[in-house]
Amino acid sequence: MDYQQLLMEFLKGEEKKPEAADGNVEPPAAEILIVEPPIAKPRARRTNKLSESLKSLPTIVREITHPDVLAAPDSFRLLGEEVSERLHVKPAAFTLEIIKRLTHIRKDEIDATPVTPPLAPCLLPGSVLTPSLGAYLLTQKFCYHSPFYREQWKLKAAHGIELTRNLMCSWHDHLADTLRPLYKILGVKFRQSDYLKIDETPIRCLEPGNGKAATGYFWVYHHAEHGVLFDWHKSRANTCLDTILIDEENGQSFNGHLQSDGLRAYRTFIDRHTDLSITPVSCLAHIARKFKESRDDHPRITARILLLIGSIYQVEKRMRNGHA
Repeated sequence: MDYQQLLMEFLKGEEKKPEAADGNVEPPAAEILIVEPPIAKPRARRTNKLSESLKSLPTIVREITHPDVLAAPDSFRLLGEEVSERLHVKPAAFTLEIIKRLTHIRKDEIDATPVTPPLAPCLLPGSVLTPSLGAYLLTQKFCYHSPFYREQWKLKAAHGIELTRNLMCSWHDHLADTLRPLYKILGVKFRQSDYLKIDETPIRCLEPGNGKAATGYFWVYHHAEHGVLFDWHKSRANTCLDTILIDEENGQSFNGHLQSDGLRAYRTFIDRHTDLSITPVSCLAHIARKFKESRDDHPRITARILLLIGSIYQVEKRMRNGHA
């Protein structure tokens, strides 16, 4: 539905009815209803999204020649080709690496000291944990929402690997501590920017000791260049913003435009830090939602505002398509 159709939908039933000047005026003659045939929309071009998505994969080309051509190649000329596509998959494979550090001693020295090459730095000494295994487990858990107890079952069933959930949980904590410097660097990058988008998302989590699920919040920070940063808190208090936006040690706190859904915590945070130059910016999606909820009470005003918001989205779409 385009914006003109949206306007007509909101204004439906709002046409002014003719009023009689006095009681002697005869009712108007029946109006002739003219129904115009609907305008056919241009058919959208059909695209094979699957075929397009496969173009970035490693490709193997296999050519098949007719047996008659193979028997007498000089008697034929190439006319064309028929192309078919097949998609193959290799299941996840695990490889055990055995590192042997050979110990030597000099032959011509009686009191010689044995020499053993040092072991290269690893994620966790004395453990089989490797960067690839850690990345695999974290990706399965946080990107594909597969908890560690399910990964324990999958590894046992598919590969015969006895990797317990407790061990994976301890690796998770170790990997989180290892990645903490990267998390801090991203925080610095976000504070140095002049425009951020923030939203808080409720997440159900287990409350230790109570045996019940509680509500926590992922405060999600987004920057066009530096990506997304998640910050976990148990509330939606304005003080939760201090973790990422305020740097009391180096004094490089955030200054710029802060776009949000209009939660009062953001305004309270700005009022609490009067020394910072932060401009609150609203989210058009949340603004439009409020006007859609009030369209029955004020259809004309609502339609006008939604048309303006739609025109802004059209400008954004043109800029995105033009790689602005």
